Amino acid sequence: MSSNFSLQLDARLLTRVSTISQSFCLTSVRQESRTLICVVSDTATGRTPELKLHIRFARNHGWAEDELVEAILHLLGYVGAPLVREALLVAKETFAEMRAENPVTS
Repeated sequence: MSSNFSLQLDARLLTRVSTISQSFCLTSVRQESRTLICVVSDTATGRTPELKLHIRFARNHGWAEDELVEAILHLLGYVGAPLVREALLVAKETFAEMRAENPVTS
Protein backbone atom coordinates (compact mmCIF):
# COMPACT_ATOMS: atom_id res chain seq x y z
CA MET A 1 0.00 0.00 0.00
CA SER A 2 1.44 3.34 -0.98
CA SER A 3 1.83 6.13 1.54
CA ASN A 4 -0.27 8.33 -0.75
CA PHE A 5 -3.21 5.94 -0.32
CA SER A 6 -2.67 5.96 3.43
CA LEU A 7 -2.77 9.76 3.50
CA GLN A 8 -5.98 9.78 1.45
CA LEU A 9 -7.55 7.26 3.79
CA ASP A 10 -6.55 9.32 6.83
CA ALA A 11 -8.02 12.46 5.25
CA ARG A 12 -11.32 10.71 4.50
CA LEU A 13 -11.50 9.34 8.02
CA LEU A 14 -10.76 12.75 9.51
CA THR A 15 -13.43 14.34 7.31
CA ARG A 16 -15.98 11.72 8.37
CA VAL A 17 -15.21 12.07 12.08
CA SER A 18 -15.30 15.84 11.81
CA THR A 19 -18.65 15.75 10.01
CA ILE A 20 -20.16 13.36 12.55
CA SER A 21 -18.98 15.34 15.55
CA GLN A 22 -20.21 18.60 14.03
CA SER A 23 -23.62 17.14 13.27
CA PHE A 24 -24.09 16.19 16.92
CA CYS A 25 -23.23 19.76 17.99
CA LEU A 26 -26.07 21.33 16.01
CA THR A 27 -28.92 22.48 18.23
CA SER A 28 -32.15 22.55 16.19
CA VAL A 29 -32.86 18.83 16.59
CA ARG A 30 -33.11 17.36 20.09
CA GLN A 31 -30.52 14.73 21.04
CA GLU A 32 -33.30 12.17 21.51
CA SER A 33 -34.43 12.72 17.92
CA ARG A 34 -30.87 12.47 16.62
CA THR A 35 -30.49 9.03 18.16
CA LEU A 36 -33.72 7.86 16.51
CA ILE A 37 -32.50 9.26 13.18
CA CYS A 38 -29.32 7.21 13.61
CA VAL A 39 -31.32 4.03 14.33
CA VAL A 40 -33.41 4.62 11.19
CA SER A 41 -30.34 5.40 9.07
CA ASP A 42 -28.46 2.33 10.29
CA THR A 43 -31.50 0.14 9.63
CA ALA A 44 -31.96 1.52 6.12
CA THR A 45 -28.31 1.01 5.21
CA GLY A 46 -27.76 -2.33 6.95
CA ARG A 47 -25.08 -0.99 9.31
CA THR A 48 -25.38 -3.62 12.04
CA PRO A 49 -22.44 -2.63 14.31
CA GLU A 50 -23.53 1.01 14.24
CA LEU A 51 -27.17 0.04 14.81
CA LYS A 52 -26.24 -1.83 17.97
CA LEU A 53 -24.46 1.25 19.31
CA HIS A 54 -27.22 3.67 18.30
CA ILE A 55 -29.92 1.49 19.85
CA ARG A 56 -28.00 1.74 23.12
CA PHE A 57 -27.76 5.52 22.71
CA ALA A 58 -31.48 5.73 21.94
CA ARG A 59 -32.43 3.70 25.02
CA ASN A 60 -30.16 5.88 27.15
CA HIS A 61 -31.84 8.99 25.70
CA GLY A 62 -35.26 7.77 26.80
CA TRP A 63 -36.63 5.82 23.83
CA ALA A 64 -38.58 2.76 24.98
CA GLU A 65 -37.95 -0.65 23.45
CA ASP A 66 -41.43 -0.73 21.89
CA GLU A 67 -40.94 2.73 20.35
CA LEU A 68 -37.69 1.66 18.71
CA VAL A 69 -39.22 -1.59 17.45
CA GLU A 70 -42.16 0.33 15.99
CA ALA A 71 -39.82 2.81 14.27
CA ILE A 72 -37.88 -0.08 12.73
CA LEU A 73 -41.10 -1.84 11.67
CA HIS A 74 -42.31 1.39 10.04
CA LEU A 75 -39.39 1.09 7.62
CA LEU A 76 -40.66 -2.22 6.22
CA GLY A 77 -42.35 -0.67 3.20
CA TYR A 78 -39.43 1.67 2.54
CA VAL A 79 -36.31 -0.48 2.88
CA GLY A 80 -37.66 -4.03 2.68
CA ALA A 81 -38.06 -7.05 4.90
CA PRO A 82 -34.44 -8.28 4.96
CA LEU A 83 -33.04 -5.04 6.42
CA VAL A 84 -35.92 -4.68 8.87
CA ARG A 85 -35.60 -8.32 9.97
CA GLU A 86 -31.88 -7.90 10.59
CA ALA A 87 -32.48 -4.68 12.53
CA LEU A 88 -35.14 -6.33 14.69
CA LEU A 89 -32.76 -9.19 15.51
CA VAL A 90 -30.06 -6.68 16.45
CA ALA A 91 -32.55 -4.73 18.57
CA LYS A 92 -33.71 -7.89 20.38
CA GLU A 93 -30.11 -8.86 21.12
CA THR A 94 -29.17 -5.35 22.25
CA PHE A 95 -32.23 -5.03 24.51
CA ALA A 96 -31.38 -8.37 26.15
CA GLU A 97 -27.76 -7.32 26.67
CA MET A 98 -28.82 -4.03 28.24
CA ARG A 99 -31.31 -5.75 30.57
CA ALA A 100 -28.60 -8.21 31.64
CA GLU A 101 -26.16 -5.36 32.32
CA ASN A 102 -28.69 -3.50 34.47
CA PRO A 103 -31.08 -6.03 35.99
CA VAL A 104 -34.13 -4.60 37.72
CA THR A 105 -34.06 -5.26 41.44
CA SER A 106 -37.19 -5.31 43.58
